[in-house]
Amino acid sequence: MTASRLSPEELDEIRKIRERLRLGIESFSREGLLFKLAFIFLNTYAVLFIATSTLFPDLVFLSGDLAILKDDYEQLLRARTLVALIAIIFLNIAYFFRVGFQLAILFTLVMTTYYSIDMYVMYGEFIRKTENIFVGFFFLARPLVIASLVYLLIRKSDGLFR
Repeated sequence: MTASRLSPEELDEIRKIRERLRLGIESFSREGLLFKLAFIFLNTYAVLFIATSTLFPDLVFLSGDLAILKDDYEQLLRARTLVALIAIIFLNIAYFFRVGFQLAILFTLVMTTYYSIDMYVMYGEFIRKTENIFVGFFFLARPLVIASLVYLLIRKSDGLFR
């Protein structure tokens, strides 16, 4: 076995981090079915949104109605994708390391609500006309995303709303 280049204090800190992560994973397995479904849905939605808008941005603007918006909305979509990626990473890290989960949910809830209202007001007319399945799914699933976030926030509020 090779000699470790880490000091005993560093090794102790790594053990503490591993223990916190283990506790986070164990606590997820003890959560209720609705909590697990909401958490998994949020992660799945985020991965699909990020993958679609990053890997296949042209599919979003495939429809004739949305092709008009391509130049304006594409830049906005890239920025929002980056923010969504940061939010979902922060949300998962906060849950599994058991630090700041309510703050992560609140940030994601505010961001998602703002983006949803903005998208509806500015691009709602075009989105309602489109037959693009990707745009329709992401637009119609937003209320479910917001409801999932509210449920997670209430469930993990520790008396904040009771």
